[in-house]
Parts: sequence; structure tokens; C-alpha cells
Amino acid sequence: GGQCESQLERHNSLLATWEAAISGVIGLSSILINTYVVSLIVSRVRRAETIVSLTNDMLVSVIAVGDWLVGLYMMTLFVFNLVTRHEWCQTRLTWKVTIPCQVIGVLSAFGNNLSLLSMTCLAAFRAYILKYCLVPPPRTRGNTIKIVVLMLGIGIWCFLISVVPALPYTQ
Repeated sequence: GGQCESQLERHNSLLATWEAAISGVIGLSSILINTYVVSLIVSRVRRAETIVSLTNDMLVSVIAVGDWLVGLYMMTLFVFNLVTRHEWCQTRLTWKVTIPCQVIGVLSAFGNNLSLLSMTCLAAFRAYILKYCLVPPPRTRGNTIKIVVLMLGIGIWCFLISVVPALPYTQ
């Protein structure tokens, strides 16, 4: 029994190490790539001549921010896993009730919600443009403000639905 349990523990430890390493690589890649995407979009958003290009760029940048937050969540878990590698079983229950764990949980939910809602809006916007708009309308101050308000609305809504479950009175 003891040798089998020892081999199982080593196997689970090796599996957890590989899983953590893959999560770390994906998290770091997400942070780096999405930082680059947002920087590219910020540099070109002022030059967007049509409302279609402005809306596409803004929604893609919001998706990138959401994915960046999920990458940050994955990197945080990777680091925590490295720090507590052999003590995870003993520390996991106390970790789950800490403020840092709750914060990264909110970040993960916010990032996922932001990315998914923005992708849905982007798909709906593209479907509308494809069906009804043969010639894209020019970018005006009025429609730029509408797009900014839409992006803020998406961000606020996603933040609220991510934070409310973590509030003390909802647990």
C-alpha cells in the first residue's frame, strides 16, 4: 500500500507541475499578446474613418483586456502553485477564503464576462453591418460617443456581475 501511494503522489505531483507550467505559459502569453494588441489598437483608433472600423477596434480591444485579465489570473495561480507546491493540500482551504483569492476570482470572472459579452456584441454588430449597411457610415462625434458609452456599459455590467457574488452579504 505505501509504495503504491508514494508512486501515486509522485505521479500527481508531476501532473500538477506540468499543468501549472502550461497554465503559466498560457497566462504569460495572454498577457504579452493582449498587451501588444491593445497597444496596436490604441495607436490606430484615432485614425478610424468609419464607425465600423472604430467599433471593431474598440470591441477587439475590450476582448483583449478581458483576455489579459484571464491571463493575469492564470499567472497568479501559477505563482501561487510554485510557492505552495508541496503544501497545496494543507493550504488550499485557507487560501480559498483569503482576499487575494477572492480578488483573482473576481478578475477571472470579470475577464471572462468582458471577453464573452464583447465577442457577442462584435458578432451582433458584424451581422447587422453585413445585412443592413452596404456603405459604412463615416465616423462622427455622435456615433463615437455612442460607441464609448457602449464600451463603458459593457465594462460596468461585466464588473457588477463579477463582483456581486464575491460581496460578503451574498455568500
